[in-house]
Amino acid sequence: MLALHAEGSALTGWGMNDFGQLGAGPTSSLFYNMPILIEGLGAVRCVAAGRRHTAVVTASGHLYTFGSNGVGQCGVPLTSDVVRTPFLHQSLSGGTTAAARVACGHFHTLLLSSASDSVLATGLNKHGQLGIGGTKTDYVYSPVKLGAPLNSAKIRAVAAGYSHSLFLDS
Repeated sequence: MLALHAEGSALTGWGMNDFGQLGAGPTSSLFYNMPILIEGLGAVRCVAAGRRHTAVVTASGHLYTFGSNGVGQCGVPLTSDVVRTPFLHQSLSGGTTAAARVACGHFHTLLLSSASDSVLATGLNKHGQLGIGGTKTDYVYSPVKLGAPLNSAKIRAVAAGYSHSLFLDS
């Protein structure tokens, strides 16, 4: 469970942490029965939770992910299948692709850029849920920008389900 405090001032979490989905660090407990502060994020704009991973967009447009990364759902190149502390995606920090919104499916993550001009996806693509065309690429370990028809639309929102993704345009 995650709770975003008023005006994004803090993010707390509790419950299962077996894959680091609470971002509590390498020596953390398997579960927490009381809220803990998820540190190092600053002001938070939005948060999303998948089966065993979490994605956070800060007020400054930075993307952080943590938790299970076994199929790339955290968008971290596979050096470990678990990301126990918030991982800052440098390629999205301070660049032209600042984050605005994020959505997590069961094993995938979607990111909407702040300019609403691009959507990025990472994770499991077994059922085509990443929208990258086909299902031949089962796992995507770094966020990839989606192409047509999304690149010609002004996307306003992203949502993710178990094995599907939705995009709302203007």
